[in-house]
Amino acid sequence: MNKWPVAGILAGIGVFVWGAITHMALGIEQKSISTFSDEAAVTAVLKEKVAQPGFYFFPNEQDDGVFFRVTEQDPEKMAARVKTSPRGVLLYTPAGVPFSFPASLGTQFVLDILSGVILAWIFSVAIGDPKRKICGPCLGAVVGLFSVAAILLPWWNWYGLPVSMVASGVIEQGVGFGIAGWILGKLIK
Repeated sequence: MNKWPVAGILAGIGVFVWGAITHMALGIEQKSISTFSDEAAVTAVLKEKVAQPGFYFFPNEQDDGVFFRVTEQDPEKMAARVKTSPRGVLLYTPAGVPFSFPASLGTQFVLDILSGVILAWIFSVAIGDPKRKICGPCLGAVVGLFSVAAILLPWWNWYGLPVSMVASGVIEQGVGFGIAGWILGKLIK
């Protein structure tokens, strides 16, 4: 009988408990999150100027509100722009969108279990039966999906990362690491 699913659940519980320790006892995240000197003024501008939830990048090279494409990017224009404008990213959710701490905590628990199970499967394939042939693209894709489950899904859960960003991460990481796994499978025998 395969032990990796149960091991994965236990690993996920371990990750969840460690997350609780880092958040509540150690305060690691609190030490790395900055606050605005005048939050009321900043949020007033956001309420007035940003109507939709989303992932925002600034400064945007385009002035028409359309995010620039890499193929259309002008490095000199962007370099000049950041000399006079701040730069950053903003995950934004407007006022009135419901939030439930218990629901987000429950979702985080499930995501940690998912990450633990994925990692356990990776371990079972990588260090299991030496006669088992490892599917390089499969193993690589699972590692990519693990990164999405461990990082992007919690950002979606807690900070409102748009589902479209998570989906693009699934494609980028899953396919990208699948390609890496294919290459490694060809080179490492």
